Amino acid sequence: MFKIDNIEFDVGVTALSRKFAAQDRETARSTTTGTAIRSVIGSFYHYTVQLQTSALNPEEYDALYEILTSPDEFHLFEMPYGQETYTFAGYITSVSDTLGFIRNDENYWFDLSFEIVPKSAKRR
Repeated sequence: MFKIDNIEFDVGVTALSRKFAAQDRETARSTTTGTAIRSVIGSFYHYTVQLQTSALNPEEYDALYEILTSPDEFHLFEMPYGQETYTFAGYITSVSDTLGFIRNDENYWFDLSFEIVPKSAKRR
């Protein structure tokens, strides 16, 4: 199962990667000797997700795709984090998929993947 905005989809997660990013405030700088002076906002965890969508019919797939590509400012995500889950507001920066085949005037899409950036830091 995959959940976005508290809506569950009957899909498997075939690949999931997590990337840590420390974000600095605009006041971060380097001295003339090259020493870094940082003002860290916090720890952000970005995710890249690839879904196995073959269990979805074309209408269900289209509904999921429309949510992922909607112009909503933020979505609610629940993702693995260590041995727990991490629920957070975030936004999707990109979505990609591949048209597998067309049968009876229906398009069957595969290899759905997307990238998530959190709205705020998990750790400060």
